[in-house]
Amino acid sequence: SQNTTTLLNTSNGNLIVGTDNGLIYSIKSLKGIELNKHPQLSKENIWSLAQDKSENIWIGTYGQGLFQLNLKNNKVVNHDILKTIIISQSRNFIKSLLVDDKNNLWIGTWGVGLARFNLSNKELTHYHHVSNNSKSISHDDVWVIYQDSKSRIWIGTSGGGLNLFDQSNGGIFYRLNSDSQNQQGLNSNSIYSICESSINTNSDDETILWIGTSNGLNKIVIDNLASINSPLPKIKKAMHYTTQNGLADNSIKSIVEDGKGNLWLGTSSGISLYDIDKNIFINYNSADGVIGNDFNFSAGLKYDDDLIILGSTAGLNYFNPRSIEQSSYKPDVMLTDFLIFNKSIKPASNSALSKTIFSTEVISLSH
Repeated sequence: SQNTTTLLNTSNGNLIVGTDNGLIYSIKSLKGIELNKHPQLSKENIWSLAQDKSENIWIGTYGQGLFQLNLKNNKVVNHDILKTIIISQSRNFIKSLLVDDKNNLWIGTWGVGLARFNLSNKELTHYHHVSNNSKSISHDDVWVIYQDSKSRIWIGTSGGGLNLFDQSNGGIFYRLNSDSQNQQGLNSNSIYSICESSINTNSDDETILWIGTSNGLNKIVIDNLASINSPLPKIKKAMHYTTQNGLADNSIKSIVEDGKGNLWLGTSSGISLYDIDKNIFINYNSADGVIGNDFNFSAGLKYDDDLIILGSTAGLNYFNPRSIEQSSYKPDVMLTDFLIFNKSIKPASNSALSKTIFSTEVISLSH
């Protein structure tokens, strides 16, 4: 078992697993799925993964920078793309990666903001927080980058909430955070994971985003029609779910939607299932067979339509959500002790109990 930090399902159906001690990739063989550690990436602390259209895997690490793995020949190259625009060594701490539909590689760092590298024309742009500019990115710790079905780029930060990228004027950012004046904001500014619902949306007119934060699960419903002529998204509804609603823990590290539209959440205290229809949370931990209780940021995915995979600090958890059933067993109520004035009573001739409490059916007390 290893600390599973990030996961990727490649275009050819293979699983790539990032750990704090190297990169592991799967090969489908006659024996099933075999897992192998990549010899050129056997010691690196892997933080993030993304695949481009040319079958390259981009790999972000903790302190060792950016790597490119070519799936065709299995070769690995270290790319210090950011050195021309970021002098600080913090550029080598790459927390998040995304390849968007325009062939841009987005690179989120720990401490020096966000970069966009166009893989076609090699154009490189750096975006960082400017304290007196409300249109700059809200924070320089970029923990998650996500593109929704409307091609919008969302950036989750650790301390600055959520940002929506707008291409105009060289690139500006609209902020959605817990400091927002209206009630349609988030309840935390530390964003750990983002997942768009593909099952529960009423129509193309709205987008549902589930946001995992340090203070629970946030649901944001975006009015796509009202957002057409405005770069700022129109939020129809925002809801917050915390331990008070039944969550095992408020740190929602990863979110995966299953085929029924239910959410499987990797938290800091095991796995929580959010049953959308019943509006309840069901929590699973090591007593249920969960490997590790502390899950990692965005280390979750749906694999082969049937399996859900969630990565924890102790290893990989994979399961078919359809095969998980709640136990209908209802144990009998059993009395184990009987006390009068907070003193345990034993069977005796002058006692209120003539036999053990297990086999006693009636007790008569003077009062």
